[in-house]
Formats: sequence, C-alpha cells, structure tokens
Amino acid sequence: MKKSIFAAFLIMLTVVFTLSMASCLDGGKSLNSAEELKAYLDSQPANTPDKPIKVTMKADVPMRSKIADVLRDTDKYVSLNLTGKELTTIKETDATADWESDVESGTVRYLDLNMDRTLKEETNKKTGVTEKIVVKSLTEALQPRISIFNDEDQIITTYIFGNNSVIYVNDGQRVKKGEQLAMSVYLLNIIDAEAFKNCTSLTSITIPKGETRIGDYAFYNCKNLTSVTIPSGVTSIEQETFADCTSLTSVTIPNSVTIIFYKAFYDCTSLTSVTFKRADTHTVGFCFSGDLGKKYGDGGIGTYTVTEKYDNGHPKTWTKQPDSSNKNVSSGKSSGKLSAFPGRWRLIEGDGDAKNVELFKDGTGTADGSGITWKVENGRFHILHPFYTFSAYYNVTGSTVTFTQDDGEVIKYQKK
Repeated sequence: MKKSIFAAFLIMLTVVFTLSMASCLDGGKSLNSAEELKAYLDSQPANTPDKPIKVTMKADVPMRSKIADVLRDTDKYVSLNLTGKELTTIKETDATADWESDVESGTVRYLDLNMDRTLKEETNKKTGVTEKIVVKSLTEALQPRISIFNDEDQIITTYIFGNNSVIYVNDGQRVKKGEQLAMSVYLLNIIDAEAFKNCTSLTSITIPKGETRIGDYAFYNCKNLTSVTIPSGVTSIEQETFADCTSLTSVTIPNSVTIIFYKAFYDCTSLTSVTFKRADTHTVGFCFSGDLGKKYGDGGIGTYTVTEKYDNGHPKTWTKQPDSSNKNVSSGKSSGKLSAFPGRWRLIEGDGDAKNVELFKDGTGTADGSGITWKVENGRFHILHPFYTFSAYYNVTGSTVTFTQDDGEVIKYQKK
C-alpha cells in the first residue's frame, strides 16, 4: 500500500515537472488577459533584464493597449510572446485630412502613387464615377501613400494605403482639415502607433504572424528591449518604430518588408547586426544610424554588422558579411508544369503567409479566405494579396510545389 502511494506521488511529481518544463519551452506562462498578466507579474519576485519573466499571450488589438499599460506600470522585466490570431478580415475606413499642426490647409503630394503602376482607373458600377484605385505591383518595393505638405514644403502628415483603397484627391491638390482624402482599406491586425511606447520593462517581443504593419513609435524608447521577432507578412516598419531602443542588439528584416520609414531604428546604440532577407526593401533616410542604408542599397540581401562607431556610441560604419549573405541564396531556377498550379493547396513546410491556398485558372484565387491574384512571370511565381506580395522561384514535383525565396527560405505546399 505504501509503495503504491509513493509511486503515485512520484508520478504526480513527474507530471507537474513535465508541465512546468513544457511551459518554459514554449515561451513561458500562458495568459489570456491583461488582468491575468498583472496578477502574475505581481506574484513574481524582483528580477533583472537578463532574467525576464516569460509570458505568452493571445492578444487581439484592443487587448494590447491594456497589456502595454500593465508593462508600463510594472517593476518586473518581461519577455512577451504575442501569439496573436490568424488574419481573416479587413476594414474599410475614410481617410480624412487631419494633423496636430495649427496649419489649416496643405498640399497633397503622391508618393509611390503612379498611374498604370500603383494606380488604375476603374468605373464604380454603383455610382458610375471613375475612381482611382490603389494596386501595388507584385514585384516592386513600393508603399503607396499620400503626404500633406505645408507652405514651407515640410510634411504635416502621411497616409499609407493598401491595395483596393480609393483615392479621392489629386496630386498637387490643396486640401483643408476635415476633407476626405480616400477610402482606405487596411488590415485589422496591425501593431498600432505608440502601442508599446515607453514600455521599459519589455526585454523581448515576438510579433504574431498576420500583422502587416508596425506603426509609428510602436516600441519607441523601450530601453531594455534586446530582441524583436518580426514575422513574414509585415510589409512596412513605420517612423521611429524602434527608435531609442538602446539595448536592441540585432534584428532580421523579413522578405515581406517593402519599406522602412524615417528613423525606424535610429538611436539604437547597441544595434550591431541587421539581416535583410529581401534585395529591394526601400529604406527611407536615417532609418538606421550610420551608413547602413547606403551599404544595403549597394549590397542587397545579407547580414550587415557595425565595424566603427561614432564617439557618442552610435553606429557609423556597417560592413556586409560575405559568408552569411551568400549562404543558402536561391539559385534562381524554376521547374515544373504551370498547368499544375490551379487547385487547392495546403502548407506542409516552412513559414508561409497562408496555410490554405486555392488558385483558379483565370489568375485569381484565395489565401486563407482572402481574395488574391497570381501569375507566373520571368520564371517566378507571384501572389498579390490585398496587403502583401509573395514572389519566389518554384519547383513542381507531383502533387508538391516547393517555393524558394531570394534569401534561400524554402516553403512547401501540397495539393489537396
């Protein structure tokens, strides 16, 4: 009898230990609300940035602001994994001229908005009015947007548009506050502007797959942030998103990012390694300290490290690392019959943007329920989703297609 009780006790300990280890391995304590996060952090002993409390949370956009409030108030250091939710919906909203300046009007200027390139004219079947519709090229690193300039030729504000947005104003047009500029289509799953600004307790962040944009100042002044995981699918990193994150040491820019805005990683004095997985990401002036923008423009895909700093500790000179930049880079060859593409496909390997894809013969299709267009051009397979693009070499073998991206990343789909 005693042996049975002792054996049961050992089994119970083993189960508890196993569950505890599993919690550690999958990124830490799994929590479901900001209230749970606060209670859990309050129950933990004091810690240091090098020994953060690991937390995994499924958090939709409204919950994130509450999580950020908890992080700003706590005296504990936290490693946060936002597993998030798969992207399934989009939202339409009116983009209205508005800015903080006292200036009452400004001049519209199109940026990366060009007819027959990122704009098309189409007659609205309901109203009969000819509209200008945003349609981003499949293969170009462009970010269609409108900026409003004051009389001193300074930018007052900027609006970024996804595919299918309708532009109501003309390039060079004078507009007043409150005037409608466009019907903007955008994803619900974005990291909002200033979402985690001044969260000095944050030591690492895993951004969930499905996000397409990281907003202005989203992680500004997170001084203890040492690492960030940016998922494939993010297309733009906005103005000063990670500025003044003085502990951030390295970052990888995924193949999906087409543009990095002004001072996005400026004043990141500890940042010494940046890996680009796309050859033509547009880097707006001073998005990184030092000469990284120019070096990347010349060198393309690869890892760049700091080889010289200014006296104030800011990165000055960056150098491309040849070994890492050449490793696993695609050979640039495609093979297989194009007639195999139409049909239903499921992701079986790699970090694909969609788990389930259906392609039709007319060049349209769906990706996890969202409408897409697709084509094979210049030996590459291209998908245009309303909020991201995908371009890769392909190899069709039987019921499997293997996509190889420019950085060598491999994604496999199997026909259903």
